[in-house]
Amino acid sequence: MYFRRTSRRVQNATKNNPVGLSYSGLGFFTGWQNKKIRNVNTLVTPQQEQPAESEEADELFIGFEDYLVEPISQSANNVIQFGWSGGQNTYFTNDTTDNETIVNTLAFNGTKSWFTGNSQLYGSPGIGSPFTPALKIESEAADEAAFNEVIKGKTVCSIFYVYANSSDGVNDGSLLKIYNGSYQGNDRTGFNINITKSATLTATTYTYDINTNAFTEITLGSLAYDTWHKFEVFATYAADGDPENDVFKYVVNSGTPEYILPWPNVWRKDNSFTPVYGTRLAFATGTDPESGWYIDNISIIDPLQPSVVPNGYTLPTGTTVTPTITNNNPDI
Repeated sequence: MYFRRTSRRVQNATKNNPVGLSYSGLGFFTGWQNKKIRNVNTLVTPQQEQPAESEEADELFIGFEDYLVEPISQSANNVIQFGWSGGQNTYFTNDTTDNETIVNTLAFNGTKSWFTGNSQLYGSPGIGSPFTPALKIESEAADEAAFNEVIKGKTVCSIFYVYANSSDGVNDGSLLKIYNGSYQGNDRTGFNINITKSATLTATTYTYDINTNAFTEITLGSLAYDTWHKFEVFATYAADGDPENDVFKYVVNSGTPEYILPWPNVWRKDNSFTPVYGTRLAFATGTDPESGWYIDNISIIDPLQPSVVPNGYTLPTGTTVTPTITNNNPDI
């Protein structure tokens, strides 16, 4: 099954990429190197000290290969594939008209991917938006308050690949939005990435300045049609629970990392709302008419190392919001 969890831990992260396992056990993500996996078949002599059993990795991979070539959400048939949901709802809103479906005509890896459909998937990543399953740190928490405590000091990495087929539409303003979905499944939180079909594909993210109460859009890249693009987001949540001390690292196509503090929980803090958290991915698209997007190789991972901002890092043009956690090691 290509949606699965694994108990084997891959170690020694490269500077940009988190731990991942392939369908066969290694090399699922091109950025991983120096992998060390416990060999369960190795004989141990009485003189050898056996290492302690490592903690089970909290990892989730979605490659779509075991999915049926039909919509993920089918409320009319009481079907929802492989643990997805509409957040707080069982099914996606608009699932009788949104045309989302698994396809076997285009894929980054294997033969299948998820096509969001050439009509509006759903306009806001909240109740009714497509939500992936969650990591166990979230799904096994006693309640939201318990999850909000255990997520402090943790790092969660999200990886996904996106493809825009020019035959579906070019420069039509179609918009794909990706966030973390909240624990309650009724809101967006965590990172945010918008990809717009302009002359090229324009990938951006928004930050929020608590001092000026202003949102700022930051460009992550100008990307080509008709090719797969890799997005990685490393979110390290502050141990003190202050969203202004969170560190978010964005990497597009294994390029130079950008450290940009996302808006949702900083905005909540500024407006006296309680921060909310989540490990699921939540997807939405803009308003009709809307040409679709292909998504493949989703992974949500608890990597070994936190994301920290290297000393000397220059903020992207257009933002004055400075992540506060720094580190002397520029390779992390």
